[in-house]
Amino acid sequence: MPIELIWSNQARADLIDIYLLIGIEQPAAAERYLDRIEAKVELLRSQPAHRRPPE
Repeated sequence: MPIELIWSNQARADLIDIYLLIGIEQPAAAERYLDRIEAKVELLRSQPAHRRPPE
């Protein structure tokens, strides 16, 4: 069963900043980077057993 993922405001802002920074020089690379992040997040959301246990 998928779990709910809650993004903090700081996490969202950081992701946007990274995307924009990469996108200045390489827009296609920024899109690929964002796609990879979104795919990893979806994997963690849909299969929470794949996450690392808390330390």
